[in-house]
Amino acid sequence: MRPSFASIEEFDETSTTRDSDMQVLKDVCSPGKVPIPKTGRTSFRRLEESEAKFLRVKEDGTHDVGYRTKGDAQKGHTGIAADISIYNPILKNNYQASGAAISIQSGPENELNIIKIGWVSDNYASTGCYNLHCHGFVVVDSYVPIDSSVYGNLSVTGGRNYEANFALLLDKPTGNWWYYLGNNHVALGYWPKELFPHLSNGADSMKMGGFVYLPPAGDYDYPQMGCGRKMKRGRTLNDEWRDTSHFSRIQFRNEALQVVDPDVANLETIEYRCYYVAHWENRKDVGYSFLFTGRGTIRRKRIWGFRGFRECLD
Repeated sequence: MRPSFASIEEFDETSTTRDSDMQVLKDVCSPGKVPIPKTGRTSFRRLEESEAKFLRVKEDGTHDVGYRTKGDAQKGHTGIAADISIYNPILKNNYQASGAAISIQSGPENELNIIKIGWVSDNYASTGCYNLHCHGFVVVDSYVPIDSSVYGNLSVTGGRNYEANFALLLDKPTGNWWYYLGNNHVALGYWPKELFPHLSNGADSMKMGGFVYLPPAGDYDYPQMGCGRKMKRGRTLNDEWRDTSHFSRIQFRNEALQVVDPDVANLETIEYRCYYVAHWENRKDVGYSFLFTGRGTIRRKRIWGFRGFRECLD
């Protein structure tokens, strides 16, 4: 199955992601088949345990920074795309995760439909279901294995930045949402409208940014986000851009299926302690973009019988 629209070429294709950065199979699967990595007994048992844990805590331990469309802004969004720099933030234990994503949502609070794509440190191995282990996603691409590390190269602070282009697009005739990856816009697969009935005609809101997860009931320090550094005063924006995790080439698609630039008047900032989001702007080289990062927290010792406290790392 393919979407009713021919392609998503209307989106900016000048992404810095290189085809050689994407992991593809040397031998394409035969017609009608898709690549599915083997899962060993140990990893499968770990996945079962982690899914049960994730379902129990749900989203209570997830904290975001970034931007989202305002609740009173125009609804009926049919697409979002962005380049996201790829890092490997340090986690404090096996119950945490840290990543970056774009997402869409619609519906009443008790029936909220959410689709979220991006990258995550730890691949949710300990914090929830993902990719093919979540019910319903239909894979159509024969080259790119979904449940694997798609990009082998990671960005390094002060070194080269590696980015991936992520896109979510609604196929209006069918009501299915398609997942595209890379600067060649590879159609990896889709979510059938039956899974997300409140999204079948478009999204009420969209969000983009970094996130961390840690069990809400645990006494843990917060992990790094993105590149894991704190932005410093006195540095030029170009220096910060080179050394900091970021989103770039952000584009939306409206109800009329037209690709449009984000309207800053219809966006609101998402902030959370010890993590940073800054410098929303339209850059000449990479379009609409912003920086996000954070070093997390450290637990200080107990003093005079009082419980220890978390302090943001500088």
